[in-house]
Amino acid sequence: MSSIFKVIEEHQMALCIIFLLILLVCIIFMIRELTNRRRKKKELEQAAEAKLRDEKLNKAILNDCPGTGGVKEVYVPYDVDYANTGSGKDGTQKAKEGQSHLMVQLVERTKLSTRKFMLNPARTIRIGSNLRENDISVLEQGISPFQCEIFSMGEKVYVRNLSDENPTVLRRKKEQVLVDKKGLRLLSDDIILLGEVSYRITIKD
Repeated sequence: MSSIFKVIEEHQMALCIIFLLILLVCIIFMIRELTNRRRKKKELEQAAEAKLRDEKLNKAILNDCPGTGGVKEVYVPYDVDYANTGSGKDGTQKAKEGQSHLMVQLVERTKLSTRKFMLNPARTIRIGSNLRENDISVLEQGISPFQCEIFSMGEKVYVRNLSDENPTVLRRKKEQVLVDKKGLRLLSDDIILLGEVSYRITIKD
């Protein structure tokens, strides 16, 4: 026993350093575990928030609004975040050109033809009957010179109505909703209805 104590006394400094190193490793491991737990918790919270926003939009689409001729209307622009972006026309704030790598494919169907467009929403896609100042010009009844526009915020794409005379309708699955001037988020397979013209949306990274 005395020899053991003697060894401990002789190597007291080295043993203290080893102990401190072990303690430091344990502390680093605990900090890493806490960080990972917080990150996972944040990811779960963000996923829950995204699901809640989608549920709100679905509820809004499913809620009947009297006086709209069977079409439902949303008065609140769900999932639109205008923070920390540049200002655009009419107070709408747009993502800077070139920030987003998203592309939007629009398949246009009219009574007589079908056309396909692949456009960048970061530059704002304008649709209407005006032949010179729109990205997509369509001469059909029920479409205003400047009917609607599609734009992006970060990695999300939105549509908003520009016309006071003619409605812009968003159809998702079997339900549809009137688009207001603040905007609604677009998802792939959504359909935009302008009079008798439809645009099927596909969002590509």
